[in-house]
Amino acid sequence: MKTTTKNILFRNLTAAALMTCLPVSVALAEVELKNVKMRTNGLADFQSTYAKHGMLGIGLTNTLSENSESGLGVMFTGRYFATEKWYALGEFALSESKGMDATANTSSSSNDGVTRYALGLGYSVLQGTVSIYGERAMALTLAGELAVGEQTTYGNGGRYTSGGVSLQLQAPKYWTALGVRQFMIADDNLESIGQNRGMQWDISLGFWF
Repeated sequence: MKTTTKNILFRNLTAAALMTCLPVSVALAEVELKNVKMRTNGLADFQSTYAKHGMLGIGLTNTLSENSESGLGVMFTGRYFATEKWYALGEFALSESKGMDATANTSSSSNDGVTRYALGLGYSVLQGTVSIYGERAMALTLAGELAVGEQTTYGNGGRYTSGGVSLQLQAPKYWTALGVRQFMIADDNLESIGQNRGMQWDISLGFWF
């Protein structure tokens, strides 16, 4: 009888202890849940995005022609999305040309202005997302671009053709891009002095529309 009484008393004390500790455990669990910081890798930035039809921007370009010094310039660009991967491309650039006089075939110390416009197509080869410290995410696109237009150099115009790649980092409202391309100009004067082809680099910043 004494053993049964002890067992009953032990069970009652155990149950009372559990009932006392349960509210404390629940309160501690609630505090821990409140202190947990959810990591969304910045993807919440894309929840409020709106329809994007294209990109407008301005950038700095550097042109290096064969047998000539590099020349800096300003470039205005526009891209209009035709599909998820294809887009139309338009650009207009003003730059300096350092090097040789195309008419006298002699070295020139003056900076001759160069104007260029071109239209073309771009295709997104690679699309992904970049997260910075798990707080903010930006879309990343690697695209190939082809463009055809006209360039005026030394007062003479010639067909301009280029092909290259563009690496675009895209935030919800703004974007920046780094591009590199190889170009060729159908100009007899430039061809006679070996300056009708070369490389171009550009960095641009712009917004969506």
